[in-house]
Amino acid sequence: MRSGQDTRQLGPSRLGLGLIGQLVVISTSLAVFLLFGGPLWTSAREVPHTSRFLMSYAIILPLVAILLLPGRRLTLWNFLMSVTIAASAKMLISACLWSFVVPGTAARYSPSDLCRNVVLAERTATRRSLDNVEILSIDIRGNHYLRETYAGQTGQGVVVTNHDTVMHTVHLYDGGDTVKNVALPAFGSVELGRQLSSGKYRIGCDLHTNETVELLITDGTTVRGSEVE
Repeated sequence: MRSGQDTRQLGPSRLGLGLIGQLVVISTSLAVFLLFGGPLWTSAREVPHTSRFLMSYAIILPLVAILLLPGRRLTLWNFLMSVTIAASAKMLISACLWSFVVPGTAARYSPSDLCRNVVLAERTATRRSLDNVEILSIDIRGNHYLRETYAGQTGQGVVVTNHDTVMHTVHLYDGGDTVKNVALPAFGSVELGRQLSSGKYRIGCDLHTNETVELLITDGTTVRGSEVE
C-alpha cells in the first residue's frame, strides 16, 4: 500500500501546479498584461508598455506560491518548475496578442502577413539570397542593434533577427508614423517586407527605450530629407 501511495504522490498533480493551476496562473498573468494601466487595445500608439510586461510576469510568483500551499507542495523544485512553465506559456501567448491588439500594429500590413513573416529560428544567416535579391540583415544582441545605421534599397527584403534570450518588439517609424509594430521572440526573426519606399526610417523597441537604429532605404540616388552617395 505504501508503494501505491508513493506512486500517487509522484503523479502529475503532485509535480508543480497541474493543468488547472497553470491555467489559472497563465490566465491571470494575461489579464494583467491586457488590462494593467488601462486596456491594451485602447492605449496610445506610442506609449511604452514596459511596466505592463513587468507586472504581468511579477504576478506569476505569488500566484504560484499561493496555489502550491495546499497539500504542502510548496517546494523549491515545484515552485521553479511551475513559474518557468507559466512564464514561458505567457510569453508565447502575449507575443501573439501583441501583434493583433497593440494599436498601430495593423498599420500598412495584415495579420496574415505577420503570421507568414514571423519565423521562429535558432539562428538566421546574416545575409541571405531570395529571388536573386540580397536580404538586408539587421541584428539585435545585448538589447542593442549591432550598428547605428543600416542602408538598403527599394525592393530589398529587410530581416531583423533577435540573438537575445528575451523578447523585443520591432517598431518601424516613418517620421512620427508607425509603419509596422511586431513582437520579436527570443532567437526569432521578422521580415519587414519589400514594400518600403525610399526614405529615412527608425526602428525602436517598446520594451527597451535605448534600442533604436536608423534605416535608410534608397533607390540608388537619394532618400527623402538626405543625400546618399
